[in-house]
This record gives sequence, structure tokens and C-alpha cells, in this order.
Amino acid sequence: MPVNVAFDSTTGIHTLTTEGDPSVEAITEAVTSVYASATPDRPFRMLWDLHGVVDSMSTAELVRLVGWVRENRPAAGGRTAVVARADVQFGVSRQAQAFAEGWGDDMGVFRSYGDAVAWLTEVR
Repeated sequence: MPVNVAFDSTTGIHTLTTEGDPSVEAITEAVTSVYASATPDRPFRMLWDLHGVVDSMSTAELVRLVGWVRENRPAAGGRTAVVARADVQFGVSRQAQAFAEGWGDDMGVFRSYGDAVAWLTEVR
């Protein structure tokens, strides 16, 4: 399944959505396009909306994805918010958040789209 990327120029947020279960390759392709937009004066803001995901990622896929992110994230850094309403996706996203600690990026996992946007756009 492909991952759709939409950019909101008002908030500076890239929103990623999918219908079904995307492959790790589809995810890395989409994330690469977001990372390419990051600059030192404008770190990326990425919002993953998991409402269309049917199944959760396996632990092996999650570890592979986390490794890819660690190697490819831009030096400018950024923030990633995940909106996961289903319990299993929320849990897997929290697992990814634990793996991601210490990268220099912020990652938040939320049940509400509004809370995720508020967190991404807050002034730090």
C-alpha cells in the first residue's frame, strides 16, 4: 500500500496517511520526502495518522524501520507525532517511541488528531 503525504503550509506539518498496511519500503519512501524538506532553520514536522492501518507492524519490521530512521534522519531534526486510536497501533507506536529516545528528534503518540497537531505546533 502506498503512503500519502500532504503538506499544510499554514502549520508546516507533513501528514502521512495510508489505507491498509504499508510496507517498510513504502514508509521509508514517504519519510524520505519529508526529511528532504528539513533545514536547520525549519526542522520537519511529521504527523502519522494511522486510522487507515488495518494490522500492526511486526517487531522485526519495527526494528528495521527504526534502524532506517536512525541512519537517515536529517541533522536538522524535527518532531514526529503519531495518531493511533486502536490499542494495538497505540502500543506499537509507543514501542517505536521507546526505541527512538535519544535521537535528537521528539516523538509523541496521541489518540487525538487535535492533540497531535497542538504538540507539533507548540513553540519550544
